[in-house]
Order: sequence, then structure tokens, then C-alpha cells
Amino acid sequence: STKVMDPGKLERTPSTSEVPDSGRTAQTSVSNEEQEKEAVGGTRSAEDRLLDMLADMMSHRGMREILDEQCAMLQDAEIAKEKVLNLNLISEMKYREMAADLQQATHMMSDMKKNLESVFRRIRSMKTKLASQYPEAYAKGHEKCQVKLDDDDEFDEDDIT
Repeated sequence: STKVMDPGKLERTPSTSEVPDSGRTAQTSVSNEEQEKEAVGGTRSAEDRLLDMLADMMSHRGMREILDEQCAMLQDAEIAKEKVLNLNLISEMKYREMAADLQQATHMMSDMKKNLESVFRRIRSMKTKLASQYPEAYAKGHEKCQVKLDDDDEFDEDDIT
């Protein structure tokens, strides 16, 4: 029977397919000694018997090919894992850069909004001051501006000057 400890060091007894058929079946590939143990105390577990039967079905070369293929897949998986880790690191760095840029742009937009609000507040106060100091001139200018805005339906910078 085959004891599987290290895949590279398989101890193997010939299976029924490798030994000339002398009336033995797959179940008789277990040695007489082991059969006696099973009959007396049943010391071999079902798992051991199954492993022995499976190992007898596989050739050493076939087992080696399977192990080599598994090693190649493991190496591919490790390479893929390393690539994903590198991608995550790069993504994290880019995210931090973009977050800092976004925060800076947001701060700048907030400052611009405050500045525009200040400009419009000054314009409103200037309008109020002009309306109180020069009510007739302000009313004429306001009417003229309203007529132009109604005609154009759009705001042009040329209308202001």
C-alpha cells in the first residue's frame, strides 16, 4: 500500500494493474498482514483503505504531473496576488493625491464663493447709496437697464458699460 507523507517521496507497492493478473482483485491489493489486522481488530480506518486504493490507481508519474501542475497554479496565483497588492498600493496613493486635490479645489471654490458674495453685497450697498443720494438719476438708469434686459432676454457684458 502507499503511505502519503511527502508527495515527492511516495512509497509504493505495485497495484493490481502493474502486477500480472493472478486472480487478485482491487480489494486484495492490501497485504495479507493488513487483512489479518482488519479481521482481528479492525485497526485500519476506512480513510486509510481509501487512500491506499486511490494511490494504487495512480502512477507515480501521474501524481508528479498533478503536483507539478498544482505548483504552477500556486505560483500563478501568488503572482496574481502580488499584482493585485501592487495595484491596491498604487490606487491608495492616487486616491490620497486626488483627495488632497479635491480638498484644495473645494477650499478654493468656497473662498471664491465668499469673495463673490462680498462683491455682490458691495454692489447692493452701492446701489442703495446711489438710490438714496441721486433718486432721479438712479430711477432713469434703472428703467433704461430694465428695458434693455427685457429686449435682449440675455445678459451681455456690453449692456453694463
